[in-house]
Amino acid sequence: MSRIARSLMKVGDNLLGPSSSALSLQIAHPWFNDKSNTCLDNKRTLQALFADRTVVLFMVPAPFTGTCTNAHVPSFAKLTSDFKAKGVDEVVCCAVSDPYAHFNWAEKMGVQDKMR
Repeated sequence: MSRIARSLMKVGDNLLGPSSSALSLQIAHPWFNDKSNTCLDNKRTLQALFADRTVVLFMVPAPFTGTCTNAHVPSFAKLTSDFKAKGVDEVVCCAVSDPYAHFNWAEKMGVQDKMR
């Protein structure tokens, strides 16, 4: 992490500033070809994600990349039970990519029950 990023955000910082109600993340989900199974509401606002909860949020460059697949996600998956024991409600992985790739990546890695 760069020195600038470390100085801008630290553990315990409040991410729910005035503009947080407008910011949202897409929830990973499968691609549905049939209209009856589409995820019409597959976004989650930062307000809903963080309000009154303790969340570990980590970001990766992209699903199915070498380092993310072999190091980043497995290390967080391994620590999920430790996080939960310390009161963490949810572990969330985020990247700038489509929710379909994230769904398939989580499924392939077997981490759907550990993190979103």
